[in-house]
Amino acid sequence: MGKCKFSDTIYDTVSVEEGHNAPTQSKVYGLSRTLFFLVAIYTMLTISRFMWAFPPFYDMLLSSGAFAWLCEGTTAPVIIEGVKQPFLCLAQDEAISRIYSLITGSVLISSIFAGAFNLILGAKKCGMIGSALIFCGTILMGVSNENFRAHHAAAVLLGLGMDAVSFPCFNSTLLFPGHELFVTSILASGISVGMALPLLMKLLFEKFTLSFATLMIWYAFLAPGLCFILYTLFYPPNRFYKQHELDTALQYILSNAEDSPKVGVEDDVAHSPLENESKDSDDHSIKMRILSAFGISNQNYDLLCKSLLSMHFLLITVVFICVMLTSVFYMSASSQLLSNHHRNVLAIGMPLAFIPCVVLSPLLDRLGSMFVLWFEVIFEFFMILFLWVNSNVARFISIACYSFYASYLNGQLWVFSVETFDPSIHTFMLGLLSFVGGISALIAPYAYGLFIEGSDSGIANGIPLFLGIVVIQIIVLGFLHVVKHKKNKIF
Repeated sequence: MGKCKFSDTIYDTVSVEEGHNAPTQSKVYGLSRTLFFLVAIYTMLTISRFMWAFPPFYDMLLSSGAFAWLCEGTTAPVIIEGVKQPFLCLAQDEAISRIYSLITGSVLISSIFAGAFNLILGAKKCGMIGSALIFCGTILMGVSNENFRAHHAAAVLLGLGMDAVSFPCFNSTLLFPGHELFVTSILASGISVGMALPLLMKLLFEKFTLSFATLMIWYAFLAPGLCFILYTLFYPPNRFYKQHELDTALQYILSNAEDSPKVGVEDDVAHSPLENESKDSDDHSIKMRILSAFGISNQNYDLLCKSLLSMHFLLITVVFICVMLTSVFYMSASSQLLSNHHRNVLAIGMPLAFIPCVVLSPLLDRLGSMFVLWFEVIFEFFMILFLWVNSNVARFISIACYSFYASYLNGQLWVFSVETFDPSIHTFMLGLLSFVGGISALIAPYAYGLFIEGSDSGIANGIPLFLGIVVIQIIVLGFLHVVKHKKNKIF
């Protein structure tokens, strides 16, 4: 049975026998590490990135009449590359597509704050806040219509909650010492498998002629609603710990019990160095007060500066900006350049991205994160290249490449951060990188919008630009590979 406990310390954990060892500490909160891992996988499957598989949602929104009011007075069908488009006008297509860029941008921009919540509020409260935001965003998305135009607001709420539910799931990596990259990769594969959920929702939408509102309300209770309960019952109020942290805490309690048997352990622990390691003197500078909100203390401030000023951080930032620009572009371009049949195949292919994750996961601790980054950019290049070719076969090849690319779309950043940056700051570094990527995702539609205006070929006119961006990414990745070869980890 889970525990609805909302605050504790590492000393509360080691006061229970199961809390003495890293692999068994989850039992303190009612679950074995295997069951906790399955709970984390359920979260990643159902709500972590469920709307990133956007083509089925695009079709459902279109069928439900979303943004049709933007096309009042328009009677002529939209034809691009000789093909009649399903949307009533380009304004409707752009408004629906902007939902994806808003979700992508807001989830990444909020990532740094989700990381702070995870550190300050703890895994339980952070996950509860995230699932509540997704619950509200889902309901709002479902009930939006011409008289209640809240689609874009709902997209922002959904994005704000996604990393808040994801970061607590990475606590499960600490339950499997020595296999952190493997567990991280499996969690990333959960996102890929979860992309089948929108396809299932679309099948229910069409087969049972459900309204979009009804479908989203059911989903809200079965996914984020249930996850809210799971966070409340089974997640640690703070976090899980590494073995050396547990050993140090247990040793501290035992030494104080021997030296001062009459003094309450809780009183001693309240003033222990472990609990106060992130606190400075009362004359904290404003800078350190702000950084402490993100889990950065005086002890790791120098390490943070060293990491931020490193070539590793600079180059991976450029790489991730390129990744976000091309990803948002591809998803938006798919609505105009891919037929309905193509989009259905894409919706099926995206969940299959879990297969590369499962195959590569056992090898990552040996191959390292650069292997994943090269794997991603190769398929990224060919998915854009074949999208440029106006043929049925080329479009299917592009879709297949995107399916492989989606396997580590976000996971490549997680794997790189875990491998490269110190554990005390890698959550902050991951959040900062995601923040930059999120801004890129929000800017992307305006960047390629310049190529659409006045062009008969529509969004296809922007393909050469984004192909060039991928080439830049390949060049930067080459430099990063050299830097990582010289110094794999910053410490």
